[in-house]
This record gives sequence, structure tokens and C-alpha cells, in this order.
Amino acid sequence: MKVLILEDDQLMLNAIIGGLRGSESLEIQGSTTAADAMLKFRGFNPDACLVDIELKAGPTGVDVAHAMRRLNPEIGIVFLTSLADPRLVDSAIPDLPEGSIYLKKDAVGHLNELTLCLAVSCGQAARAELEKLEYINSTFLDLSREQFEIIRLISAGHSNKEIAKIKSVTLKSAETAISRLAKKLEITESSTRNQRVLIARRYLELIGKL
Repeated sequence: MKVLILEDDQLMLNAIIGGLRGSESLEIQGSTTAADAMLKFRGFNPDACLVDIELKAGPTGVDVAHAMRRLNPEIGIVFLTSLADPRLVDSAIPDLPEGSIYLKKDAVGHLNELTLCLAVSCGQAARAELEKLEYINSTFLDLSREQFEIIRLISAGHSNKEIAKIKSVTLKSAETAISRLAKKLEITESSTRNQRVLIARRYLELIGKL
């Protein structure tokens, strides 16, 4: 099986390639940018691609995956990411390509599981094999597009007043929206716990930075 890996962290890319090369059945190439990945995709013609979602610059990994599918509708796609939900990058991010597999980096127990997911994604193993991996395609966050925008704005340090201006709503509407977001995230405010700080902290947890 030929596998192309797109991971913008060079150390992580090296670690994944090093681990997967223990399997004689795999031929692997890696890229740290979307442009290089697409160039290698055309020349390498992989069976499956392992793609990070949040890239340092340019399109997201989801955008790259869709571009690959347009060139080869049969390509297997496995996302390996720190994100609890791809919409944490951009609330308007496209839906994941049909049949793709979504994995969180901190949930994968062994690289053999990663190899299995790649094989399933391109039809070289039965999808039923994934039933034993409980973390596969876990349910995404039950947040609206607006709530994804607000959680990012709060985490970027914008005040309630600034958020109201960005969203073109009244301050009261912005404060109400933030309170609803906190409730969805099961965050309660008290005299010793600032709601905005807790929302920002929760965001860092959801993107794997905390």
C-alpha cells in the first residue's frame, strides 16, 4: 500500500514515517505543506493519504483531501489531528470527504491501528475491522457555526464589546450568545471562576494545546 502523509510538524512527520516503515507492506512519502503534498500526490499516486487538518499556512487538510479526491475519487483519506472537531479551525470548513476516517492523535494507541485505518480507507481491509477501535469517528461537538466563531474570538482575546462589533449585534446579544456557549460547554461562572477564561481554556483543550 502506498501512503502519502501530510503533516506540517516535521518532527511529528518523521515519527509517523519512522513508525509506519516498520511495516514491509507500506511505501511512504511525506510532506509538510499542502503544495508539496499535491505535487507528490500526482507523481506518487498513493492508495491512501494520512492528513493533518490544521496546517500552518494556506488551505486546511480538509481542502487538500477534497483536491486529492477530485484527482482520484478512490483515494483513501485518514485524518490524524489534535482537533476535537474540524470546525474549530474554521466554522465554514467543508464536510469531510465521504468515507474518510477521523482520528485524534492522543487517542491512537498504536501505529498498527493507524496502518489498519489506512488499509480500510482505501478498501484493502474491511470497514468492520474498525469496530474494535472505539475512538474512530467520535461524535463532533454539538455547537452551531456561530458558537464556533465565538469560541475562537474569545480565545483570541476579543472582549464582549469587540465580539458584538465583529458580529454586528448588540452587546447584550453577544453576552447572551456567550452565556449559551458556556452552557453548551458545561462551563459555569462563579466568583472565583471567570467564564471567558474557562471558555478559552476549553478551546485550548479542544484543539490539543492544553
